[in-house]
Amino acid sequence: MLSDLASQQWGLFTSAQAKDSGVDLPSLRRLEKRGVFTRVRHGVYASTTTVLSTELELKAQWLSLQPNLMAAERISDPSLVADAVVSHTTAAEVWEIGDLWPDGIHFTVNRRRRSRQTDVQFHRADLADSDWVVHPASGLPITTVPRTILDLAQSGHEPDHLLHLVADAGRKYLLTEQELLDSFSGHEDSFGLDQGDRSGLKELVDECFIDTKTAQQTRLLVEEAMRPLQEQLEAIVKSLTQSLSWKNAMQVPEMTVFSELAETMKKTASLPNTSKNMWPEIYPPETLSSVLSTSLPHTQVSPPEKQRESTETNESNSEAKKDARPNRQRFEEGSENTQQEPQ
Repeated sequence: MLSDLASQQWGLFTSAQAKDSGVDLPSLRRLEKRGVFTRVRHGVYASTTTVLSTELELKAQWLSLQPNLMAAERISDPSLVADAVVSHTTAAEVWEIGDLWPDGIHFTVNRRRRSRQTDVQFHRADLADSDWVVHPASGLPITTVPRTILDLAQSGHEPDHLLHLVADAGRKYLLTEQELLDSFSGHEDSFGLDQGDRSGLKELVDECFIDTKTAQQTRLLVEEAMRPLQEQLEAIVKSLTQSLSWKNAMQVPEMTVFSELAETMKKTASLPNTSKNMWPEIYPPETLSSVLSTSLPHTQVSPPEKQRESTETNESNSEAKKDARPNRQRFEEGSENTQQEPQ
């Protein structure tokens, strides 16, 4: 039962969820001592097959904020998912940008909260819908990359650290220059500039997006170079479509294989290791018979002609076998004469 719970949320479950499933805390602790489950964080357990990691601890802590609710319930409910959003240095670590020293687990919450765990920090803020997303890999609600960098700037991180974050995000196509400029509108002083100096910020971060701009320019050049070829292909297809009626288009290929295919199907059905019920479910016997006995307009050889050819071939083979017997006898007699000559 608890394993089923864990399988639905990253291999984790809370003690509150276990209690709702009929497993009280003393029983849960006995299971832990027996090595059935592992305690990851306070009130959160994992199955023994779950691989422990920093990200798993983050997920465990996020589950503990609403211990009675399943992860899917919180993620799917707009009124619940934004209650606690991964943010600040923790968000930068999940996005894999920058090289900041980890300083605990950070959440941005929409109401004041406190934690007894010293490594958990809450930041009170009302996030707009555009400030957070559900991370595609971890499945956790997390601040967007522009919002993450802005939060770190307002937390007092040095301009050099911020530029490193911007460069990483730009190189990984997680952030555009326009998004950064819009996010830091009125906060340009975080980069050591005068507040409101948008042009100065653009000049400062411009080098961080060189690769992005180059990739965009390359894509535009390729599209421009391919446009004439695409137009030619479209013109050819259009002219062919107009010149060929549906009836003529259907008569272009010669159907030289249908009767042979039907004959093969009929022969295959009689093989000893072939199920007799295989072909009838695909093509009823009467259909095969009618196909074999009907002269198709696009077939090169009709079935009666093939049968006549088969008869002639069998007769030729019989004659060849008859002719082969005297030859073999003459060969054997010649061999005997050759062996008798030395005597």
